[in-house]
Amino acid sequence: MVALGDLSKPGSSNQKRRFGGEQMSELDSMDAREFFLSPSTSEMQHMFDQQSALLRSALEAHSTLQRSWLISQQDMLGAGGRGGFSVGEGRLAAELRLANKNLRQRLRNKDKLVDQLTSDHMTLRAEVINLQRELSQSKMYARELEDRVINPRGTVEGRNEPCTDTRDTVLNGAAATSDRATVAKHML
Repeated sequence: MVALGDLSKPGSSNQKRRFGGEQMSELDSMDAREFFLSPSTSEMQHMFDQQSALLRSALEAHSTLQRSWLISQQDMLGAGGRGGFSVGEGRLAAELRLANKNLRQRLRNKDKLVDQLTSDHMTLRAEVINLQRELSQSKMYARELEDRVINPRGTVEGRNEPCTDTRDTVLNGAAATSDRATVAKHML
């Protein structure tokens, strides 16, 4: 308070600047180890004792809390000092057993359903593969038929000369139709 009182006097403005400047220069020249002085051994021993007492009380509180929790848990489950279950606890245990059995049966049913759906999926997948194979074969057969329609049997391969055979007069020459469906009917 005295230092603040001196600073508030009107003629002490130069002193403020000089005092602040001196203090800053002293702090700059001071080593960090000197600025933060280590406590004495008695102070260190006192801090260790305080820490030890705090840790001891925390451990005691922890063990008290754990003991009370175990006692309350035993009381809730009915396994305390009484040695038996109440009627409500017995009913609750029976309901839990029944619910557990129901859940197990549901799981078995779901497993069976998954197995059946998996086998159905594999069967359908094999059928799709067979159908795709048949489709590709029918596409190849359709291409062969188209090639036969475009290149009728009456032409000599390599040259597009009509053959002298008159059995396919509808397919050879000017009487040939452009409708492929009609041609395919005649071929079959």
